[in-house]
Amino acid sequence: MRKANIGNLSLHYLTQGKGSDVVLIHGVTSSMAVWVMHLMPRLVSDFRVTAFDLRGHGLSDAPATGYTSLDNAKDLLALLDVLQIERTHLIGHSFGGSVALQFALAHPERTASVLVADTGLACLRTMRDIDNWHGWTTWKDDLEKYGMDRAWFDAVDEGDAREMFEKGLEVPTLFAQSGRMSRRGKDRLRRLIAQTTIADDFRKVAGLTEQSLTEITVPILAVYGATSMFRNIAPHLEKVMLCCLHRILEGTGHFSVMDSLDEFVSCAIPFMNNPSEFVLAGRTAKNKSQVRIDQ
Repeated sequence: MRKANIGNLSLHYLTQGKGSDVVLIHGVTSSMAVWVMHLMPRLVSDFRVTAFDLRGHGLSDAPATGYTSLDNAKDLLALLDVLQIERTHLIGHSFGGSVALQFALAHPERTASVLVADTGLACLRTMRDIDNWHGWTTWKDDLEKYGMDRAWFDAVDEGDAREMFEKGLEVPTLFAQSGRMSRRGKDRLRRLIAQTTIADDFRKVAGLTEQSLTEITVPILAVYGATSMFRNIAPHLEKVMLCCLHRILEGTGHFSVMDSLDEFVSCAIPFMNNPSEFVLAGRTAKNKSQVRIDQ
């Protein structure tokens, strides 16, 4: 087990492989295990890959406060400094994508590219396609068993997400790794939800506004699942960010990084091998004349 001390905080991390750096950022209530078991082994032959547990997750320290995407981006900067990583590709799933974009906005000189995987983005919450989310039918019995129907969702969606997190831990289909998680792992997450500000913080825009997205010039690839409630965000990011290209993966949803690993890797590796050319070629093929990418 490796720990990096960043100020008063200790972050758990793992680095494998050789080559250009790639840092993997997981989502809320997840851990770096989601990468270690799936994507990481597919990248280590071409890249030096670092996965880490966000504050409060996995084996990292859990302070009482500081769980916005901006707070986590500051943690990421400190981690890169400790590990002496000068410039890196970033892959962020769900909330991890918000962290990656926050970092790219503040530190473009340290960011080679960003791949956002089904990231909701607090500033674009109204773009979610909640009505047509496949889970209402696919997981109908499980959701109803725990009182998580559409009426319940609407009641908790605008406020603190504590109840959503707590109930979600009991329904393995909602948090892909929770069905395999140990009792100790679930107990750690319950303490995180009960004893910190994460349920409120993760929904804060924290400066990552729609306007600020347009100021990012680092190459961006937005990969979203076709059945995800966030899929409408992908083409919108391509529209407002002249450095962005989006891809929709058919037959998968929010957890395409696990459920459609081959398709995800087939996008990720060519993109990271030559991010600017990948985005430029993709946007040109779609007849998008305006491109703004830092080389």
